[in-house]
Amino acid sequence: QSLVSCHPTGITRHTILNFPNEISLDAKDFISKLLEYNPTERLGSGIYGVEEIKSHPIFRNIDWKSLQR
Repeated sequence: QSLVSCHPTGITRHTILNFPNEISLDAKDFISKLLEYNPTERLGSGIYGVEEIKSHPIFRNIDWKSLQR
């Protein structure tokens, strides 16, 4: 519910995020999608929920089934 009911603090429609150069492109993309102003477009807020987050490329080397054990 909280993913779709609020805006990230300090983020507006026009906010431009500036990342340090050492942050990977995947990390930048992941953070940007989590901080999406429009809650219905935010990563994880769609019909696939947490699966959308888990399938992001930043987690490509995570074995989710092993973590559940």
